[in-house]
Amino acid sequence: MGPLLATAPSRLRLNSHPGTLFLTLTQGTATDIIKRALADLPAQLIDTPAQIVACIHDEIILEVEDVQAKTAKQILEQVMVTAGEHYLTDVPVVVETTMADSWAGK
Repeated sequence: MGPLLATAPSRLRLNSHPGTLFLTLTQGTATDIIKRALADLPAQLIDTPAQIVACIHDEIILEVEDVQAKTAKQILEQVMVTAGEHYLTDVPVVVETTMADSWAGK
């Protein structure tokens, strides 16, 4: 039997794999960052025709016309960096973006 982990809000969970504790913390931070970015992004995209069409793990996929793609890309990058900096205060936050004609083209 593994150790008990405290989780929010003040619940205990049995950690049957003690080595996964660090993975859980890392995944939790990544989840917090992506959730914050998803919450902030619509307001930043309001003046563009860009739409959020998917969120897969740590990726946000936007659909936008070619003429607004560069602007939407810059907005997405800034929102992701700002969300990351909220949680990762001691390390630089780097975001990679890709533009493609289809999801398969990434």
